[in-house]
Amino acid sequence: MELLIGGYSYGSLIASLTPPVLDILKLLEAPPPCTPAFAKALLTAKESARKWLDTHSNTRTSYSGTFNRAAVHAAIQREENRKLECEQVHHGIDKKWKVTARYLLVSPLLPPISSLMMGFPGVKAWSLGRGSVDEGEKGIEAVDARVLAVYGDGDTFTGVRKYRKWREKMEGERWKGVEVGGAGHFWREEGVMGVLVGEVEEWVRG
Repeated sequence: MELLIGGYSYGSLIASLTPPVLDILKLLEAPPPCTPAFAKALLTAKESARKWLDTHSNTRTSYSGTFNRAAVHAAIQREENRKLECEQVHHGIDKKWKVTARYLLVSPLLPPISSLMMGFPGVKAWSLGRGSVDEGEKGIEAVDARVLAVYGDGDTFTGVRKYRKWREKMEGERWKGVEVGGAGHFWREEGVMGVLVGEVEEWVRG
C-alpha cells in the first residue's frame, strides 16, 4: 500500500517533517495517553467522515455522479469482515501490509524562510514527534520514499535559482523536481494549474 503525503507552501514543510509511516500508523492505532488532543483529533475526523456520508447521501456531485451511501457502507463492512476473517485464519499472527510513502511538495519553502518557520512551536513539536519518534527522523529520508517537488520559475518566496540548485543537489532515481514556466507561488497564472495537475498525475501513475 502506498500513502501519499503532500503539502503546498507551508504545508510542504510539514509534509517533509512527518515521521516515518510506521510511526504514524502506530499513533493512529493507539494514540499516546499523554496526548489527548491527538485522540480527540482522530475522533473528530471519524465523526466528520460520517457526517460527510450523511450529507452526501444520494446527492449528485460534479465529479462523481450520484453518491450511494449504502454502497460505501457495504464496502466498509466487507473490508471489516475481510480483516476479521484474516485474523481468524492466521490465529492472531500479525500479517501487516507493507506501507510505503510518496511525498508531494508543491511550491516548497526553502531556507531562509523554511528556517524561520521551523521556529514555530507547532512545527518543532511535530518534527520531533513529541517523543513518538527520534529527533531528526523523518519519513521523507527513508530509502524507499519517492518525492516529487513542483515549483514555478516565477515564485517570489523562493527564487528560481535557489530552486534549481536544490533540485540539482537532490534529484535522483526516487526524487524528481519539476519547474513550471510562468508559474508563481500561488499558481494563479493562466494554464499553470493544468500543467501542475498533469505532472502529478503522471508521477502518481509511474
